Amino acid sequence: MVTLSQDPSKFARVEFTCVTDDNEQFTVDYVPGLGTTRFVASCARVNFGSGQVFLKTRAYEVSGRTVNTANDTVNGNKYWHSGQVSVPGGSLSNGDRIKIVRAVGYMS
Repeated sequence: MVTLSQDPSKFARVEFTCVTDDNEQFTVDYVPGLGTTRFVASCARVNFGSGQVFLKTRAYEVSGRTVNTANDTVNGNKYWHSGQVSVPGGSLSNGDRIKIVRAVGYMS
């Protein structure tokens, strides 16, 4: 969970800098007011030694000044939207492979 110093709805867009568990860094833009409070951070990392591509993803939910991993509840069970898969191979793993390390709000 990330707590921001200001509510993202005060900005035209918020740029989140994300880092994976492999230290890959990238940015994701979140635009408040588009009818959703969720955004997806996703990236791919190639391992040339094994010939695999690791796809990492994490959906986030914005609620006020708080940004947390999105989840859905089905039959009383929470399902978190986070994990990775390797291609080829298909190994799946849950867990937070991506984290937010910086947030910058822009007025226009």
